[in-house]
Amino acid sequence: MKKVINDGESVPQKEIDDATEQAVKNGLFTLSEIIFNKQHDRALVSYSFVCGELCGQGRLLLLKKVGGKWKIHKTCQEWLR
Repeated sequence: MKKVINDGESVPQKEIDDATEQAVKNGLFTLSEIIFNKQHDRALVSYSFVCGELCGQGRLLLLKKVGGKWKIHKTCQEWLR
């Protein structure tokens, strides 16, 4: 399930707890600190998911704000197992 979060909207703690529980059961998901440009309409973030010794991936995402919502503008495969 994908969900768009608008500026100022908080994520309910239960959703965070459920997502964390699923990640721990099925692997490890990490998300970097988000870096914004001065206009706050573009952002850079990386994530990785490791699901075993030879299973996982990491990506760098360039996000762009379009119509008040964040969209993935470009992706870069950082690593793949």
